[in-house]
Amino acid sequence: MRIIRVRNPHVEVLVWRMVLLAGLALPALLYLRLAPEFRDLVRTAHDRGSGRRRLGHIRCRRIAVPGCRWRAIAIYLGVALLLFGRLMAGLVAMWRVSRAARSMTTPDDVRISARVRSPATFGTVILLPVDAHEWSADRLDAVLAHERAHVSSRDGLWSWLAQFHAAVFWFNPFAWWLQRRLEALAETTSDDAVVAARHDPVAYAALLLDFARHPNSGALPCLSQNQMSPSASNVFSPALRPPLR
Repeated sequence: MRIIRVRNPHVEVLVWRMVLLAGLALPALLYLRLAPEFRDLVRTAHDRGSGRRRLGHIRCRRIAVPGCRWRAIAIYLGVALLLFGRLMAGLVAMWRVSRAARSMTTPDDVRISARVRSPATFGTVILLPVDAHEWSADRLDAVLAHERAHVSSRDGLWSWLAQFHAAVFWFNPFAWWLQRRLEALAETTSDDAVVAARHDPVAYAALLLDFARHPNSGALPCLSQNQMSPSASNVFSPALRPPLR
């Protein structure tokens, strides 16, 4: 994408979602022998390079240290289960928050919760802080446009998949980068939806900064995935800059 200079966040998020699905499917493909293993590639490369041995006669050496092998498996499973448990605890906590929240009189599922300080989404539920009743109509419309974009794009589901992917491949730095990148792109595409709805970009940037001063509690980790927490790319992206005069 860098080579062909892809700058559209909607295209980029589609590409990285496909990469995420491929990464999640890879263990099953390897188990079903539908994807080549690394040692098979090594054998093929060795056979092509030397030309002196056939593929069936090449043997891969294995380290005969069963203690180290089981120790490595135990470490991997321990870290993976810890990360998966954190993900499940966050989902349960968010489910309890959304269940205890009060519904608003809106066509979609918008609820008021005292547990959130900034707008957030959980699945198809939009959570607003208790002072949302005091917001102006323009402020509320901009917030709902942002959160509805998260809901329509299924950003919550993709965030959970990315967290699960990072728990399975926790030893791979790319898995953690992919999770952060998908979350940043989700915020960028939702910001684009607000600007496309003809909201004032300058006022919306100020709104994002205001929410950044009141982040949600770290006790609810899933809130940080889809909340309205701006990054520099969100606030100062070309879509949010005022037109030159």
